[in-house]
Amino acid sequence: MRAGIPEYGCVINHDKTLTNYDAVTADGREVKRVKASERFPWCGFLLDTVTLEVSPDFSRFIGIQLRDTLTMSLNAHPGLALSMKLMYSVRPKCHPLLLDHNLNTRQSILLNVYHVFLLTAYKFHTYAKELPRGR
Repeated sequence: MRAGIPEYGCVINHDKTLTNYDAVTADGREVKRVKASERFPWCGFLLDTVTLEVSPDFSRFIGIQLRDTLTMSLNAHPGLALSMKLMYSVRPKCHPLLLDHNLNTRQSILLNVYHVFLLTAYKFHTYAKELPRGR
């Protein structure tokens, strides 16, 4: 798998590859390893390797300004644009995996909801600062 299938253009990004064992790539580079006590990042989620609970992964926001992740264009109807932008940003974060009581404890579900709404509140504040004055 590490070699890929060049005739189909299928290759693996070695920088995104993680294992739970020691491994070396074909060119001699070490593959990053996830320890048993760490959370495993997968498609915007963090999977607890011990309890299998799922939580959102907000690591992409580390070290950057939230404003740089948003499209700040608020059209002729800024209030409507603001509400739509927030709705579209919350919807993908409310994934069923985060709210599934078969995977997560009640406390984890509440914490996931809190984190999603906290990020939304930060985004709202960032957008609200850009609203035109006097309306």
